[in-house]
Amino acid sequence: MRVFKYYVCLGAASLAERIIEKWHTISGQQPRLIFDSDKSKEGKSINGVQIFHTSKLKEMICSNETIIITSSFVDEIVSDLEKLEITNNILDYKTFDFLIVQQNLLNKNNKLKDKYQGERCFVVGNGPSLNNQDLSYLKDEETIMMNNFQKNEELVKLNSKYWMLADPAYWDKEETRDMLLIPILETLDERLKNTTLFMPQESIVNISNLNRPVVSDKVNFYYMDIDRSVYTEDEKIVDLIDFTRRVPPYSQNVLSPSLMLAMHLGFKEIYIIGCDHSWWDFSEKDIETTYVGHHYNKSEKDMKHSMNIFKSLGYEGLRRTIDRQLYEYNKLNEYAISNDIKIYNATEGGLLENFERIDYNSIFNK
Repeated sequence: MRVFKYYVCLGAASLAERIIEKWHTISGQQPRLIFDSDKSKEGKSINGVQIFHTSKLKEMICSNETIIITSSFVDEIVSDLEKLEITNNILDYKTFDFLIVQQNLLNKNNKLKDKYQGERCFVVGNGPSLNNQDLSYLKDEETIMMNNFQKNEELVKLNSKYWMLADPAYWDKEETRDMLLIPILETLDERLKNTTLFMPQESIVNISNLNRPVVSDKVNFYYMDIDRSVYTEDEKIVDLIDFTRRVPPYSQNVLSPSLMLAMHLGFKEIYIIGCDHSWWDFSEKDIETTYVGHHYNKSEKDMKHSMNIFKSLGYEGLRRTIDRQLYEYNKLNEYAISNDIKIYNATEGGLLENFERIDYNSIFNK
């Protein structure tokens, strides 16, 4: 589906380079022309589209073309266009980006909306507490898995229909992408062909640039659009959580978008397991010497990666991260209560107390 059949872009800096490539990846659409006020850019191109100086805009643009401002200086550019008496439809890049994403990616999520209306599911983390729980109880349950759950053979055998990734480390950098994402894609291609992988929409360019042997056409990619706005402390989730639209800015931990996915799918009882959050009580010394434990054995490379994350955050950064996670969980729990959704924490032990506790075995009358 095409948002606009004809459009040109105004702005040719690094922001434009990134976002024009993204739009082409998502929709196959390209601007007809690109304009910029920097004369040194004239004659160059972005994604194969030629750049012209803005002095030529009025003579080269067609009356039916929309102007997309691919620059952060939106107000200034709009003012300049008014002075030139250009009356074409004008959109800033954020608005156009949302339209592209919604029509080409998010509408696909509509077929999953309320698919399990009124049912229950289990959102499964990767904490070490999973080693103390009988996962065979989940064989006939709907589950949402997270991150590197494929390292636990018992979880893989559950053939979960949904898998959530939210950390940019999985797709942004080549080193961590090879270590974290590629094994996931291989598992999906070889063993979990009916599993849907959810990722933030900004990951799509990195995914499309991977070699086809690595990213099989059989992998079921779905995308979500997480609002990246800065919300105030008194924010409320006014709209229903709906993956066909932009969702609240809750992704400080992969648990948050996993819970939102469960809500989009229509589940009314959501049980959390394996979400220990043991790093919440890390001391300054722990950041230098400790890595986050999981239910699977970690390689030396895994441990180094885990420790580097905390070292880069620093103690104060870790505390801010934890505060944000607490905030997100409280907001999601408030939303759940107001929409007759029950979220229970069935994790054995751990530090997560934002959701009502329930004994895991009691869910199955064990």
